[in-house]
Amino acid sequence: MKFRVAIVEDEQNHAKHLRGLVEKFAREKGEDIDVVHYTDGDEIASDYKADCDVILFDILMARMNGMDAARYIRKMDKEVVILFITTIAQFAIEGYGVGARGYLLKPVAYADLCRELQGALEEVREKQKQRILIPTEGGWASVSLAEVCYIESMRHFITVWTDSRGYTFKSSLIDIEKKLPSELFFRCNNCYIVNLARVRKVTGNRISVDPYEVIVSRPRKKAFTDALLSFYSRGGRAAL
Repeated sequence: MKFRVAIVEDEQNHAKHLRGLVEKFAREKGEDIDVVHYTDGDEIASDYKADCDVILFDILMARMNGMDAARYIRKMDKEVVILFITTIAQFAIEGYGVGARGYLLKPVAYADLCRELQGALEEVREKQKQRILIPTEGGWASVSLAEVCYIESMRHFITVWTDSRGYTFKSSLIDIEKKLPSELFFRCNNCYIVNLARVRKVTGNRISVDPYEVIVSRPRKKAFTDALLSFYSRGGRAAL
């Protein structure tokens, strides 16, 4: 798995030091990490594409401080892992308001960075298990499985239906099914896979999957019912 780690630091010597530590970590741990550097909070905030896995934010910067930049980015990206770099520990308390994972004190020690970065990458891996990558015209969209209501197959094209929109691309239901957790998703007929956590009502062969309705085939009705009961017997824990 390839990771993208951003360093947001206006002091070049500190930025160079951090990059060296992250690259050393990548070599020693065998991680594939792409490191990018931003010289101020406004530089990353002004053109953020939600393409970072981890952001190391200096707090005190000239134009936009790290805390304000983190607040701005968090509005667009709920998943990125944020770590603050600071000279004064009490500044980091504010970080909890933007869901920061933690903070590192300057000058950053390698052992401290290893501990925090290892935990951050593990968090990213766990989050990725709860998402699906969908091809789009502009590249890829990373969609939370919790947002997926159901998946439809029609004439060699797949549409992933979420609360707000559908993503259509060329693929097969079999290929998509392999990427989904079986305890959360069930193939109710040849055309549909439903998110069990989104099922609100079953009437005959009709399944209400907020805010849509799909059909369960007669041969799959019992297996679907069993899967739904099993899901809720676990307390709906697969619901993300």
